Amino acid sequence: MFALNDARNISKSLLLATDGDAANDEVSLRFYGLAGSAFAQGAVVTVTAGVNGHIVDGITGLPVKTRNLIVGSDGYTPSIQVLATGTGDVVFTATSGTATATATLKIAGSSADAGRTIAITAAATGTAFGSGVPVTVMVTDRYGNPVSGVALNVVASGVGTFAGGSITNSFTTDASGSYTFLATSAVSDGGVAVYRATTGTAGSFTDAAGFVGATEVDATLVKGNVSASQTITFAAGQSTSDVAQAALDAAAEATDAANAATDAANAAAEAADAATAAAQDAADAVAALSTQVAEQINALKMQNDALRKQLVAITNLIIKIQKKVKA
Repeated sequence: MFALNDARNISKSLLLATDGDAANDEVSLRFYGLAGSAFAQGAVVTVTAGVNGHIVDGITGLPVKTRNLIVGSDGYTPSIQVLATGTGDVVFTATSGTATATATLKIAGSSADAGRTIAITAAATGTAFGSGVPVTVMVTDRYGNPVSGVALNVVASGVGTFAGGSITNSFTTDASGSYTFLATSAVSDGGVAVYRATTGTAGSFTDAAGFVGATEVDATLVKGNVSASQTITFAAGQSTSDVAQAALDAAAEATDAANAATDAANAAAEAADAATAAAQDAADAVAALSTQVAEQINALKMQNDALRKQLVAITNLIIKIQKKVKA
């Protein structure tokens, strides 16, 4: 696999570039054309560079995406210089009529010393004591490719912490050139937090704009940076202890309500007992009154029988007197 050459100026002519370095991505290519078993002399071959690939223009010396070549009397096209600005498989395709051929440059990932830019991204808002806001730190080279193996240190300030409660975190970028952590706040009221990532790894992080080290390259190349920061505003939230206290308060309120319900039930039971006793008293009074009424009725009956007997005796006496008077 070839290594990217990051110390070259691709905004100026590269006609003097050669493939003398067997390790880097600057390679000389030529294609061989046949028409049947004969050389395809005079055939036009169009070479196209794939993603992250470039061809040095034969006149300006600048990187271009396509070039047209002519097959010579020996069956070969002229040599062309190609290069890459990205990692992975970079494909160059030659086409002439219906015939095609490809050449693939395999470009290794950028090494840690090629790192130039640090970027940190995250959502702008979160909630204190929440599930955490994912924060990603990304390191890239001068071409924007991810750079692995870069040591970084992240410090949280303001109300910010990392998941777990610490305010510092150290890590190394992976094959994707990045690392992601969870940011949160241990302050219930929330507020503003700042997360700053800094590297001490050697590379182009301190290089001036338009330079890779001391080598002048593209004027449009921005300067490197050794640190980057991200601000997150956290809304108020509840901590575990806050939630536990709220649960205790709710439990206490539930206990009070249960006690009140018990008291009300006891009062109702006492009222029911009092009502039962009153009803029994009323029943006893009615029973006593019924007894008295029955006794009075019996007494009246007895008096009525006595009067009836007296009336019968008086009547009989009168009859006797009348009989004697007639006699």
